[in-house]
Amino acid sequence: MEKKFIGWRVVVATGLLYALLGNFGLAAAQLAIPAMAVDPSVAMNRSMIGLGFTVFILMQGLPGPLIGKFIAKYGARKAFIASSLLIIATGVLMGLFAGASTVAYVVLFGVLLSFSCTLGGQIATQTTVGSWFVQKRGLAMAVTMGLGGLVAFAFPLVTNAAMGEAGNWHNGFYLISAMAVVALIIAFALMKDKPEDAGQVPDGALPVGAEAGATVRQAKSEQPASKVYKTTQ
Repeated sequence: MEKKFIGWRVVVATGLLYALLGNFGLAAAQLAIPAMAVDPSVAMNRSMIGLGFTVFILMQGLPGPLIGKFIAKYGARKAFIASSLLIIATGVLMGLFAGASTVAYVVLFGVLLSFSCTLGGQIATQTTVGSWFVQKRGLAMAVTMGLGGLVAFAFPLVTNAAMGEAGNWHNGFYLISAMAVVALIIAFALMKDKPEDAGQVPDGALPVGAEAGATVRQAKSEQPASKVYKTTQ
């Protein structure tokens, strides 16, 4: 019996992972850090806050080649899992120590959280969608990004609710870890790196088996010539 194509399930999972891992950390930190800055026990000035965000943005791009190598060697699924684990640890550490000193804040938020979010962000997302779809790659990517954007609308509401009227910034950082736990479950339960891992092929258009080669040739002969060059590499 032919398996039902699970590529669209992977697209939904990837969109959620992109939102929870790639975007939630910064969204929550943008609310928790200002609350931390006005805490009398922290007394962080604007220069210190700006330094952390500057380092965060730099770390969104600098580790890109290393993250690309990691994904090429181990796959996007392991990148999502590693990102989840790192964010879980980093969120807890930020809740405990981010207000201890400027160095702790910059290292935890600017370096560790940024790197962890980037590991489970755009590169892993594009790699996954590109592996599962060829003909419908544009649509699949649009669904992934659209879903991630829709979910992100709830992030400020959830973060404000967790911090409460008192503006408990510790809870804001712990919430980052909680969301990463949800992402970890999704990555383990729903993610597959490529169709071959599930005995399928991109777009779910062709069966896998002894007659796959003949089916591919027949499908190619029946398809009209395309003016767009597409490579399998």
